[in-house]
Amino acid sequence: MIQENRACDGSFPIPKLLIDKEDIVCFMEEFKGSHAQFADCFSREEPRGNFYQYMAGQMSQLEAQEEVQTSR
Repeated sequence: MIQENRACDGSFPIPKLLIDKEDIVCFMEEFKGSHAQFADCFSREEPRGNFYQYMAGQMSQLEAQEEVQTSR
């Protein structure tokens, strides 16, 4: 039995979110707080910073940015 929100190929649609700049500022503050909880996992500041940049990149719109760059 397939759930109503699931496609026949087993995937789920990702809902669009309406986000404004104030939401991004609040999100980044929360992200910094949650990232700080992992500080003990890193013995040096550089790997901790790399992890932060990696996670921020995972949540960014890199695919959309790449499309703009390739269409130029």
